[in-house]
Amino acid sequence: MAGKAEASPDGFRVWTESDQGAVVVRAAGELDIDSAGTFEDELRRTIAGERSFVTLHLGDVEFIDSTGLRALLSAVELSSMYGTRFAILRELSPPVERAFEVAGMANTLPFID
Repeated sequence: MAGKAEASPDGFRVWTESDQGAVVVRAAGELDIDSAGTFEDELRRTIAGERSFVTLHLGDVEFIDSTGLRALLSAVELSSMYGTRFAILRELSPPVERAFEVAGMANTLPFID
């Protein structure tokens, strides 16, 4: 079951998909200062909604800036507060993977294969 995609004016999209109790939040486009609020709102709604496990798919994100990185750190904190298991799928676009490396987050975020 797929949720409604929230799109920002610059074409960034974020939506949820559910399958047998698991929830995947998917994002596509540029995750920057213009779209980070939409992204963070969707993560907050999903993590706070009685879910035991939330995964994040960033494979279609073409760019991420510091506001997008901050939103990810907020999601990790929020999942801890709500007791929700949260993980990022390792299927990353090269620009996002590079941003995680440069920011020193490549080995600190909760990844799954």
